[in-house]
Amino acid sequence: MSFIWGILIFEEPVKNITQTGLAFVTLGVGLVGMSRYSKPPKKPISENMEQEEEQTEEDLETAKGKIKPASSNTDKSAALKKPKKYFFFGGKLALTRRQLGIVGAMINGTWGGLNLIPLHFAKKEGFGGAAYLISYSCGSMIVNTGMWVVYFIYFLHRRQYNFAEALESLPEWHWDKLWMPGFLAGGLYSMGNFG
Repeated sequence: MSFIWGILIFEEPVKNITQTGLAFVTLGVGLVGMSRYSKPPKKPISENMEQEEEQTEEDLETAKGKIKPASSNTDKSAALKKPKKYFFFGGKLALTRRQLGIVGAMINGTWGGLNLIPLHFAKKEGFGGAAYLISYSCGSMIVNTGMWVVYFIYFLHRRQYNFAEALESLPEWHWDKLWMPGFLAGGLYSMGNFG
């Protein structure tokens, strides 16, 4: 997306044709690799039959009252009941989980490609590099905070204006698990912008 905007809209020259070609080859290989390996591997028929036989015997024992169903079996059956399609816009649009992932990747790629467009205009005002990153991060913080406020107001309305229940409905932060990956991702991203 950035390449298209740079070449077609802003008419910026390509600095090195060889590196540009290699970048497109790398993107193509990555796309093919992700497409090929994103599906779970198929199990051989014999494995499926053995699993079915084990489940059938276990189901018979459970039905006879000899053993109680394990929580893992209950969790598996609950997982199997998940809808195969997700509906949007009042049922007018139905997407599978895979299709949702592809749409999410397209949106991410589009936004990732369009996020440098303001930098093109900021250069005319004398901003670039680290000075631009400050405004970029402030904008991200404002938008994310706004999204959380809207999300909270939504839950506040759904919970009949019960403040405590609305707070409990918000997703957990998981600080104990995510602080290190988040710190590393942000640090590496920031170093990449200066590289």
